Amino acid sequence: MKQFTIIIIFFFLGITSLKAQFKNFTHPVKIPIRVAGSFGELRSNHFHSGIDIKTNGRTGVPIHVVENGYISRIKVSPFGFGYALYVNHPNGFTTVYGHLSRFTSKINKWVMSQQYKKEAFAVDLIPPQTLFKVTRDEVIAYSGNSGSSGGPHLHYEIRETAKQIPLNPVTRGLTIKDTRKPLLHRLYIYPMDKNSCVNGQNNPISFPLIPSSKGYGIKASNKIYIDGRVGFGIEVVDYISGSWAKCGINHAYIKRNSVNNQDTLYAFDIDRFHFYESRYINAHIDYSRKWHTGHKVHRMFRLPGNNLSIYRKKYTNAAVLIDKNNPSESFKLEVADSWMNSSCLRFSVSYRDYSKEIKEFQTQDSFLRPIKPFTLANAGSRKGFKGSSEEMITEKSDKNEHVELTEVLKYNSAHYFHDRWFSFKIDGRTLYQDTKFKGEIINSPFAKWSPIYAFSPNDIALHRSASISFKIGNIPDSLIRKAYVAMLSKDGKSRYYVGGKIEGEWAKFKTRSLGKFTIDVDTIAPKLRSLTLNRKNQRLKSHQGVRFVVKDKETGIAHYRGEIDGKYALFTYDAKNHMFDYRIDPLRISKSKTHRLKFTVKDNCGNITEFNGSFVF
Repeated sequence: MKQFTIIIIFFFLGITSLKAQFKNFTHPVKIPIRVAGSFGELRSNHFHSGIDIKTNGRTGVPIHVVENGYISRIKVSPFGFGYALYVNHPNGFTTVYGHLSRFTSKINKWVMSQQYKKEAFAVDLIPPQTLFKVTRDEVIAYSGNSGSSGGPHLHYEIRETAKQIPLNPVTRGLTIKDTRKPLLHRLYIYPMDKNSCVNGQNNPISFPLIPSSKGYGIKASNKIYIDGRVGFGIEVVDYISGSWAKCGINHAYIKRNSVNNQDTLYAFDIDRFHFYESRYINAHIDYSRKWHTGHKVHRMFRLPGNNLSIYRKKYTNAAVLIDKNNPSESFKLEVADSWMNSSCLRFSVSYRDYSKEIKEFQTQDSFLRPIKPFTLANAGSRKGFKGSSEEMITEKSDKNEHVELTEVLKYNSAHYFHDRWFSFKIDGRTLYQDTKFKGEIINSPFAKWSPIYAFSPNDIALHRSASISFKIGNIPDSLIRKAYVAMLSKDGKSRYYVGGKIEGEWAKFKTRSLGKFTIDVDTIAPKLRSLTLNRKNQRLKSHQGVRFVVKDKETGIAHYRGEIDGKYALFTYDAKNHMFDYRIDPLRISKSKTHRLKFTVKDNCGNITEFNGSFVF
């Protein structure tokens, strides 16, 4: 515990210095704070950049600005933070308030004027600095569930204004009590190359953890035997006092704990990060494990293409070698949350000669881990597949016309493959580690307009988009504008809109996910249902408004527009509930007069649905 005690001391010394900068920051809500999501928590393709504050399952809780300043940005979107306010403060920091239901009347009036001016619901506005000056504890908005929120809450952030770097609010003026320690679930051990083995396998192996008097341990019956270089990973969850929402950890380290070797191998601290690096979360975690099982595992070693700034630079010796010259090691792995509540795991590993198994893995051409090939059926013969001037793809074919194109992609190199069927291009900042790539063609009765093009492995994340093109079949000219690239689900039963462009005989698109792709055609217009206007000249009261539910199950909504008496009408858009809502504005709508309403929606393939009706206010 000595090392972590020292870390805690230095951490709290830093906290004291930080708190001096935020001594005047109050809380954004005046109800007891319960946390639904923590800073740095592992989210899909990003670290959580703030803290989620519960609002007792309801909307409309007053949101107070935490310090003097001015509103520097106002964003309204059917996605992301939904209704959001950004406030700049004199001390060089910005606070962000997201998923709001509405702004105060003064702010709302100005925002609506800009929405009508731009004729758009989704806006990103930069008000003049003198327009909305605010004072500490002033109510600026009300909590909600807008945007991509999964339930009523406030998303609250603190950022460095100059570089817009998100910072942990818990260590910067937000007072929340938490005494609960993180819960350790599983230890993972990873063979680092094809010359390594864990308990006779070249795959990662997990070991369930059990509480002990000294923290956590591994069952006595679960012995760990290693031959070669290995790395470690930890699956952990943290609950904050007063809440059962799963949150994350902010600090971790692993070190050797043998008598003559006390060195730290690896350590990270998630107290701040840059937005541009947040996607490196897919290198920080075991992305393959998450893709297959949903479990989120912190790697305790750094992939070569991982450029996150959260790691303590002097602790980089993450892999350990266990062999006959170093037959046993014991380790200590410790994690902590934002409040420095910590949990510790102690475990030991021993050497066992797995040379026969390793030789077998090498014979099978194992590359970090086995990659299952796709099953091909009735694939046509393909000859002369050529790569770029730097590389060639090997083509393998058998009597059943099984076509397999493979190549090892280096993580720090650009790669470009092309032939008469498809092309694949990535730059040198796309991969986190060397990867065995496969490109295959599958002729399927379920793929009408082109074969299925399969690019694997599916269970890796691309940091930057791959540019892919493939040859399509004969599509009638009348349907070309309705054609799009679709990605198949894991089980092949569902298809998801990717988009792309059709140029001649080729489909071209960009993607950050590998998998199976084909061409599909969408000729079905969105379905539109009115919840309020059921007859002509229907009389409406101001609080009723006009509401539509619109769904498009194939390619999704690309554009919508509402008009009243031929002029733009502001409909709000709640994307997650497929809801469009217009609240009658007496300043724009005359009473006791028949008004003509036109509402139009268009999907991503240009299919249009239009509603025409009338009402009296």
